[in-house]
Amino acid sequence: MQKGTPLLVGHHRRYNPLIQRAKDAIEDGLIGDIRAVHGTCWFYKPDQYFDEAPWRKRSGAGPISVNLVHDIDLLRYLCGEIVAVQAISAASARGFENEDVASALLEFGNGAVGSFTVSDSIVAPWSWEFTARENPKYAPTAEHCYKIGGSEGSLSLPDLRIWSHNDRQRDWWTPISATSLVRDASDPLVNQIRHFCDVIAGSAEPIVSGAEGVRTLQVIEAIQVSAQTRRRIEIPPFEATIARAFGDGISQNIRYF
Repeated sequence: MQKGTPLLVGHHRRYNPLIQRAKDAIEDGLIGDIRAVHGTCWFYKPDQYFDEAPWRKRSGAGPISVNLVHDIDLLRYLCGEIVAVQAISAASARGFENEDVASALLEFGNGAVGSFTVSDSIVAPWSWEFTARENPKYAPTAEHCYKIGGSEGSLSLPDLRIWSHNDRQRDWWTPISATSLVRDASDPLVNQIRHFCDVIAGSAEPIVSGAEGVRTLQVIEAIQVSAQTRRRIEIPPFEATIARAFGDGISQNIRYF
């Protein structure tokens, strides 16, 4: 930060064209004001995954930190800052030190609320890996894993379907139908590397800066603490956290962190 060196955090999902299309749709008001969001990240990791790297069995290496961090980054990007959380978790059914299932209630600064469950011990098709078709290693499904509800309509991801009532007649007796948004397709990992090269060359600002990465980690840490204490945890503004850690007068360089 003091050297003015840009830092890029590897949240590659933001570089998927479908996420940018979703972001544009939300900012264009296609679903109105966001009121609620629900997300699911359920899959079953085989025993071999843990045996080949024993640290994955240790406290702190459960799906909250390893997997949910990417989902929280996307929810922040699409729906706004998360200002408070309340969470619960369950001990690993395989006897590991960490959790293998957790659920979190999310409060957003814009007044929206959210819920999210994550597990690496559930056989299910509802996770980003299975639904986004980003990585051919994962067998694709035709399901979705996020639902974003707004005052004018709702959006599901990654299938990019917007649900709204006919002629915008917002009542539960009026028929409701879905429209699938058109978007480009490209590899988000390749897109991220290209962007990183532009950042190194000084021709682009980091899309996921160090500040963005820290803010997402703040939310993850709050979820972990809440799950352990069963208390609602408020998340302080990022600038206040940085000021406490590095001193005042740092705001002008925050884009590099």
